[in-house]
Amino acid sequence: MLDVNTIFEEIESDFMNYIDCYIDDEEDPEYRRLMELKKDHSMQVSAKAESIAQAENFESRMILLCKVAGMLHDIGRFEQIQIYGTLDDLNSVDHGDLGYEVLSNTGFLEHFETVEQLALLFAVKNHNKRLVDDYPNEITEVITKVTRDADKLDVFRVMFNSLEEHIPEHTNAVLLGLTESDDVTNDVADYIESGKLVNKEVLVTTTDFYLMQLSWVFDLNFKSTLKKIKGSEYFQNLSDRLPDNDRVVKLKSIVFQHITNQS
Repeated sequence: MLDVNTIFEEIESDFMNYIDCYIDDEEDPEYRRLMELKKDHSMQVSAKAESIAQAENFESRMILLCKVAGMLHDIGRFEQIQIYGTLDDLNSVDHGDLGYEVLSNTGFLEHFETVEQLALLFAVKNHNKRLVDDYPNEITEVITKVTRDADKLDVFRVMFNSLEEHIPEHTNAVLLGLTESDDVTNDVADYIESGKLVNKEVLVTTTDFYLMQLSWVFDLNFKSTLKKIKGSEYFQNLSDRLPDNDRVVKLKSIVFQHITNQS
């Protein structure tokens, strides 16, 4: 039986070859940018999933599963970009659902037992869902929660880099084309005051968007993740982008108090 490091290296090699099939030097620069963005994000989430799993003192097999789930969580993105030319699920397809279909038809999971394969497929399908509370078993719950945490941690980095580029079309895409305003929608404030993850559907302003990102802390599952958030320059930068008015300050204090209490 292969050791965990060899298994990961084989899956990683297969995954890199899979991605390379989608990248061509003659492709449109924006297409290549999106592909490279998702390639880098996949490996960053894998590393962050490993870090969380190690901090939580998981055994080596579970650490491997978390690393693999992190690496493959966005496997649906590559087909999404190729077919639709966008990362916007609302204008294309749910990339978690597509990832489940893609992964179901590859041999990436051949090294794992059936229960592990099903857990990895569940994690890929549900990593991007707003709320997940119906887990079939403990192994699935752990892998999915680690993947969701690791994904959120790295999205803060990705978003920071995209905004720092100061390219209008990239900024507009990140901010979902929302109205630039210091105003906070009442529904957004209600979610945060209730200690809940803000629903994307209620966003109206860019301030709403940044607050939604901060509200992700209410959906983090491990103390080690919250500790990483406390020390994250990307999370702090997100907070600093918010306007300095009384309502926003109050909402930010709720978020940071939650981090302090739970970490």
